[in-house]
Amino acid sequence: MLRKASLSLEKLAKEHMPKHLDKRQTIEANKYSKWLLNASSDFNNLANRWKSELRTARKINFNSQQVSEMNRAFSLQALSLQQKMQTENRKFTVISNIMKTKHDTAKSVIKNVR
Repeated sequence: MLRKASLSLEKLAKEHMPKHLDKRQTIEANKYSKWLLNASSDFNNLANRWKSELRTARKINFNSQQVSEMNRAFSLQALSLQQKMQTENRKFTVISNIMKTKHDTAKSVIKNVR
């Protein structure tokens, strides 16, 4: 699941930007893409650590309770990462909404000039 999320975020980050963006919008869009790539990397790193810990647990014969505790710990880390991403996403959404409002207002002003 972590790897799937990582791949989805990476795919989103690599999507082409719309051509009609102004300079500020392009800068914000690039920041967002960079953030998505970082989040993708975070998910991938967590998946790698989890896989490595499971391998180690199997080698030293952890009992099922120890493996369950380890899984809970990684689930908490994944949840924390997810919450962090949601917070960041809300910030970008607010910025996007503000930029859209400004764009619509400017468009309206220009239209009224005619």
